[in-house]
Amino acid sequence: MTIGLTFYADMYNNLGIHWASSIPAFLALICVPFPFLFYKYGRSIRLRCKFAAEAAKQLEEMQDHDHESDAGDVTEENKDEGESGRD
Repeated sequence: MTIGLTFYADMYNNLGIHWASSIPAFLALICVPFPFLFYKYGRSIRLRCKFAAEAAKQLEEMQDHDHESDAGDVTEENKDEGESGRD
């Protein structure tokens, strides 16, 4: 932000208030499609990157491990309930 402050005064003096205000607006408008493009193509972009693909693999392994431990907890709870029902 401070870098911009050094040339904003010159920009407004040389271009006038209308065009000087339009330049940041045009730059912001150019950035509008990026979130949608990353949403649509982000997975394929990440898979092409060596480090992101490795991180995704580790995340998937961690999630699989969590799901396996959750499934084990459920079967133990059911076993405990079944034993208490026999008393």
